[in-house]
Amino acid sequence: MTRRFALPRLYNVRLCAACILLAASCSAQQDTPLDDTRWVVSDIAGTPVPVGRARLSIGFGGQLAADAGCGRIDTVAEIGAGRISIAAPSPPLRRCPATAAQRDSAVRAALSLAATFRQGTTTLTLFDAAGAPVMRLRAPG
Repeated sequence: MTRRFALPRLYNVRLCAACILLAASCSAQQDTPLDDTRWVVSDIAGTPVPVGRARLSIGFGGQLAADAGCGRIDTVAEIGAGRISIAAPSPPLRRCPATAAQRDSAVRAALSLAATFRQGTTTLTLFDAAGAPVMRLRAPG
């Protein structure tokens, strides 16, 4: 005769409660569709950007990095349901050629204006609060 081991009911209740809390904490930290993505800037406010001269990547948790020719731009973004809020990046740490400085300044300005976004299969468009596009990006490659 085999004996079945039965867990006490109180233990079962505690186990269920722990599972529910774990599931709730996991759903609160859901990935956004932009997590771990890399982009090449194609235009800023309608002005074309030379291919490969400005890049943007979005890591997990809203970590955002860009490079427009004057060094790395690091900041964070709150992203959710088509909305994006990007913290103002710090100013560049080094001097650079005038064209790169202009592009860097334009990227920083566009990022600070971004309020919403629309993502396609290989495209990302950032819009300001009025709905005007401030930056268009495409997937590299």
